[in-house]
Amino acid sequence: MLYVPVSETRGITIKEREMNRELFTQHAKSLYGDIIAGLEKDIRTKNLIIVPHGCLHKVPFSTMSDGRQYMVDKYSISVLPAASVMEHAINKRKPERESLIAFANPTTDYVSLEYAEAEGETIKKFFSQSNFYVKEKATESLAKSRSSDFNIIHFATHGEFNERQPLQSGLVLTKDKDNDGFLQVHEIFGMDLKKANLVTLSACETAVSKVQGGDDLVGLTRGFIYAGTPSILATLWAVDDQSTSILMENFYRNWQKGMSKSEALREAQIALKKMPEYSHPFYWAPFVMIGDWN
Repeated sequence: MLYVPVSETRGITIKEREMNRELFTQHAKSLYGDIIAGLEKDIRTKNLIIVPHGCLHKVPFSTMSDGRQYMVDKYSISVLPAASVMEHAINKRKPERESLIAFANPTTDYVSLEYAEAEGETIKKFFSQSNFYVKEKATESLAKSRSSDFNIIHFATHGEFNERQPLQSGLVLTKDKDNDGFLQVHEIFGMDLKKANLVTLSACETAVSKVQGGDDLVGLTRGFIYAGTPSILATLWAVDDQSTSILMENFYRNWQKGMSKSEALREAQIALKKMPEYSHPFYWAPFVMIGDWN
């Protein structure tokens, strides 16, 4: 899936938009009633760590609603692919957040990502060290060879999830003489990300994984966790280019102010939700913090 141009998402009538919103709200309330309502009286925290099961791995928990508020209005939320990942994420937790390497709008056969470059230019100001690669310089070879030296690795690219062969899912980068420009899950397993504090996958469907036997997940997030990062900021569906750029700027600003990753994401989602043109969950809800929430 590709970034969805704003013009395409807005090419419906007001009536159709309201019908869509009402249907979404009904499902959000139904899921809240089935999963959260019975537990909420016992919740004594504003920070939720959710371990989904089966198809729930594809659910945006931030959108569940009691009819008055979304979950994002009340809680900061992070997701673990399995309960066993919690110890792994905590053990790999790192305080460093000084250095950034970012890849944006690579030269490909896909639609150019107008706001991805602006996104990279904006977020690099939050770091004392930054290497920013765009267009023909945003190569797969550089992603493989340089990412091991940085605390934060940010991809503002196209992403593709392969349901039939999830190990073939990947991020689209610029190809060169050594690599085809498609950084796939099976290649990510071989990367060394022991210095990484966070990997941000500002692309489409990067949080989607195939659920196999025993609730085993195969997808981009599994690859990056295996490679060494404790946290991944990823997406559940095709995202809008412009609104994603706004959310990412707010997320990094919040995080560098001292918020936890999950709280920084929550505040960025709320800020985007308050903008009339981006108030629908389509724009702010696909983003999930996976792994270490701190």
